[in-house]
Amino acid sequence: MVLFSGSASDLLNRKTLICASAFGYTLSIYLSSFATDFTQLFVLRLAFGLLNAVSGPCSYSLITDWIPPESRTMAYSLYALGTQFGGPISTLNTSIIDWLGWRATF
Repeated sequence: MVLFSGSASDLLNRKTLICASAFGYTLSIYLSSFATDFTQLFVLRLAFGLLNAVSGPCSYSLITDWIPPESRTMAYSLYALGTQFGGPISTLNTSIIDWLGWRATF
């Protein structure tokens, strides 16, 4: 999906793509809390992954457009740091699921 969204970020308005992507993957997470079987949850999580993949190429190109060359390394690093912090923090989900249940956690 990243290959297609990279091409789309060159042809379309990147801010609009990021906003649409964020709305779409947030909606898919919200709707996941109403899933009643595995198939529904699978389709919604698949939609989340596909829509989330759109934001990466658009974000990197917007950083390139907006940040001066001497500060780009720091900007790219801060953007990529979200994944490095998000992975370890995601282990807290198990405790939250035990406490609230999987629907409330979504």
